[in-house]
Order: sequence, then structure tokens, then C-alpha cells
Amino acid sequence: MASPRLFSFYCAAFLAAGSFAAQAQSKAISAQQLPLTAAKLADFVPKGWRIEQRLGADINADQQPDSVLALIQTAQYTGKNGVPTRDRALVVALAQPEGMWRRAGFTAQLLYCTSCFLSSGSAPALTLSEQGVLEVAHGDFDGDVGSSSTVQFKFEPQTGRLRLINEEVTRHYSRSKEKSISTDLLTGNETTTTEESKDEDEEPRVKTQTRTLKLPKYYLEDYKEGRTLLHKF
Repeated sequence: MASPRLFSFYCAAFLAAGSFAAQAQSKAISAQQLPLTAAKLADFVPKGWRIEQRLGADINADQQPDSVLALIQTAQYTGKNGVPTRDRALVVALAQPEGMWRRAGFTAQLLYCTSCFLSSGSAPALTLSEQGVLEVAHGDFDGDVGSSSTVQFKFEPQTGRLRLINEEVTRHYSRSKEKSISTDLLTGNETTTTEESKDEDEEPRVKTQTRTLKLPKYYLEDYKEGRTLLHKF
């Protein structure tokens, strides 16, 4: 028979292993877990999550103050890179005349997790203009090398959803070279700009190319993987 001390050791090891296994699993959420309408904004926040950032503006031009909620997990789990992380999600809620809220958009894929890529826990930059344009910007850098992306969404009355209207991605190869692609999804116009110089003190040479594309409509929910839909470097 095992001694009491050895038995206690086995129990502690078992509990620790169980705790680690639970911690190692991401508690990802889906739109099906969220209500379509709610009496208060807190009803759009599932158990195990909290509001990291809240933005307000009239998104659908009905003279009502709407809200964008950036959610984050309350507990950490062990991510693919072996470090503690928390996932993020985004909810767009429209204020209703009777005092209720209606969910107009949701994504659990657009926002960086707290340890994704080189972000080291930094939060994505979210802005919501007075015109109701939602902008999400990410940066992923190691010194002077890295990439950045900015996407913009606008409420579409015909569908009641947040439509992607602009996407811009920039690849920073060094202090003296970068390439950016900006796409207007309302017009289909795409502009590629390359800036390069031999050294930091030299005025960069700028090369610009434009073209017009035929693009389908994309919405907030179309972000399944990654932070951009059209371009990747």
C-alpha cells in the first residue's frame, strides 16, 4: 500500500495534470452561442469572457447609439506556440427603439489573440467613426521587419450586416523597403505601392500600380482564418 505522503503526491499530480489539460483547451465561441437580440449588452458576453473594449456610434444611421464590443477570454490557455494566451472576438450590436439590442455582426477570427504572431499581447487597434465605419488595424513586427493590416466595415441596409469596404496590407521588408496593397471593395480599385531606397537617408523611390477588380461582397463573418481576406504576403 502506498504511503500517505506518496498518495498525496499522486493526487496532486493528477489534479495538476487535469488542470493543465483544461487550461490547454481554447474556449472558442461561435455566433450560435450568442443571442440575436438582448435586453443589455452584457447578454452578448458568454461565460468565461469579458468586454475588453467598447466603442459607440450610430452605425446604421437611425439616430440610435450603437455599440461594438471587443471580447477577450477571462482565463488563459496554452496556445499552439506553447505560451499562455487568450482569444478575442468581436460583436456589433445595434440599439433598437424599444430599448433592446440586436446583433448585426460577429467574428471570432478577425482579432489577434494575446500571443498571436509577434503581437506579445498587444490589443488590436479598433476605431469607430461618426459615420459608422468600423476599422480594425493589426501590426506584427520584429524590429523593422513585419506586416500591418487595416480593414474597414460599413453597415449595409439591404442585408443588415457589416460589409467589408476597404482592405490595406503592408509588408515592411526593412527600413528602406516596403510594399502596400490597398483595395476599395466598393469600386474594385486596387493600388499597389512600393517604396524602396538604397539607404535610410536616401529619398525612397515610389512605384505605383493600379487595376480594377471584380470582387464579391465580403462581410464581417467571412473572416474564417487570418486577418485579411484578399491579400497575404
